[in-house]
Amino acid sequence: MYDEQWLRGYYARQGKPVPDDIAAQIRQQPKKSKYNSTPTVMDGKRYDSKREANRAGELKLMARAREIVGFAEQVTIHIPGDHKYIADFVVLNRDGTYTVEDTKGVKTPVYKLKRDLVLEEYGIEIREV
Repeated sequence: MYDEQWLRGYYARQGKPVPDDIAAQIRQQPKKSKYNSTPTVMDGKRYDSKREANRAGELKLMARAREIVGFAEQVTIHIPGDHKYIADFVVLNRDGTYTVEDTKGVKTPVYKLKRDLVLEEYGIEIREV
């Protein structure tokens, strides 16, 4: 896949101007995700992956069916060292407890470290869905 910089260099080497229609097409090509996830829009909200969007849909259905009280998305948890962990979902259960969820495809070393720090610092176990 060619990017705009490569395209401009190619035409410059050829001594020709970049055709406007080709430059516009190159700019419109979506960038590949680092972990091959597909950004997905559901109900007007953009999610980083299909898995995350599907889980949001499941949680909405669970809330409508009153299986859970509700849920929050993209919740920030501050951890030591001026760092933060952003949970995909925090689910409020009917018994008053809550569950922190993360939709993971790839468990990176940074994620594992943050997960362990959240558990150690706050006693919060992250459920990976």
